[in-house]
Amino acid sequence: MMTTDRQHRRLTLLTAARTLAHDATAAAGECQLGSRDWNFFHGVETATRHVLHPEMTAVRDDAQWLDAEAPAFRNGFLEASTLLSVTATAEIPPVVLPLPRPR
Repeated sequence: MMTTDRQHRRLTLLTAARTLAHDATAAAGECQLGSRDWNFFHGVETATRHVLHPEMTAVRDDAQWLDAEAPAFRNGFLEASTLLSVTATAEIPPVVLPLPRPR
């Protein structure tokens, strides 16, 4: 069975998301639990989980859940979500994505 271009792009996105999740988890592991940086990387990891497990978004019935999170988490989540969205729509998506960094 041959994969279509759309399937190939989806597989590439999933690979990139898995790698980004791994990198974010590793970076969070180097931070103090609950710190601003830890929250940022936890937000990045959560964004990747939404790509890897789209059913997670169905559990959250509104967008206000993000408002309840720490500002650093929101920043990490939104930066990673944007990066993943751009990757999903890229003509040739990259296999590896740069890990967003807290500012």
